[in-house]
Amino acid sequence: MAFNFWGKTRVVFLFMFVFPYAPIYAQGRVCLSNRSGGFDSGFPLAAMDSLLHPGNCDAFFYGETHTRYFEPMFKLHLVKMLHSEQGVRDVFMEMGFAPAVVFNRFLETGDTSLINIKVLYTTPYYMEFWKQLYRYNKVLPEDKKIRIHGVDFEATTAFFHALLLLVPDHAEIPEALNATFRKLRAYSAKEAMNPKEFTESVKEIKNAFHAHQDQIPKLYGTNYRMVNKIFDNDITMTDKLRDKKMYRHMQTVLTENNITRFVGFFGGDHVNYEYKTSLPDQLIEGGMLKDKILTIRGVYFDAYDNWSHDTVECIGVYDEKEGHALHERYRDSSCRAILIPSGFKDNILKNSADFYLFVDDKARP
Repeated sequence: MAFNFWGKTRVVFLFMFVFPYAPIYAQGRVCLSNRSGGFDSGFPLAAMDSLLHPGNCDAFFYGETHTRYFEPMFKLHLVKMLHSEQGVRDVFMEMGFAPAVVFNRFLETGDTSLINIKVLYTTPYYMEFWKQLYRYNKVLPEDKKIRIHGVDFEATTAFFHALLLLVPDHAEIPEALNATFRKLRAYSAKEAMNPKEFTESVKEIKNAFHAHQDQIPKLYGTNYRMVNKIFDNDITMTDKLRDKKMYRHMQTVLTENNITRFVGFFGGDHVNYEYKTSLPDQLIEGGMLKDKILTIRGVYFDAYDNWSHDTVECIGVYDEKEGHALHERYRDSSCRAILIPSGFKDNILKNSADFYLFVDDKARP
């Protein structure tokens, strides 16, 4: 069986998914047993609240492992719980500005054709995540509706989708841009692009827009600011300053939208206390939300890895020996997942988070 690592997941206040049966043990563990339930399984709030005290936090991050089965289900319940109990409506995700535009439009319309794009959050289980989130969101008052925010690099055909979606209804495309918009529609219709094709296509569209920059602001109206953000996003997947740039983007979004509480879903390394450039550490260093951040690090056993496209023995630690040790120490055959406070000072996990989440991902819903 393969072994892999995806960051040391850390969550800035993550409600551990407490499903129908969720007792709190004397030693402060929460058993999250949901071996047979699906996305609609119960989500008891009492056990969650007594262990995590969400009312004391303003920033809620889940350091994800980018796995297939349990994570989307957990994240759905987390978003709904934070919204219904704490009024948190703003959701940051590990994506660029453009995909966030696409997902927000889906939450407005429920049009599944919008999310048939090849990004991290459109696997079959995430499709169910989005559909259920749409159903939850559509009955909310306008000022309470959930909003998705992207702060990472741009990738995939979502870039072209967003530029089309941001054109206001009934706006007329200038004749000089007709050919460019035909290309935009053609590129957005593609299921996927390889990196070289994507880079060249983006450059072509940018050049065309710059050649007619006097007409672009009028065409997009109030959406022109978002078009600029998409065009000016200089983060790359291998960017050494990726965390710093994501934090800069996050600061801008928080300020522009007067956001004081939010939940964030990012890969483990991006929210790890041991990495001083992580998003939570930068928030603390910058004086934002000090003493209002709680993190959880996830460790998944027998999980499907979206990168290797294989089932791996453990995701969330660096080597196989550490994975085996955690497996023997914390796995509970009666629970699909267990949430444990970090106060027990595990030698392997050290001080990378406030809480640790151990998930048996083999038990598919």
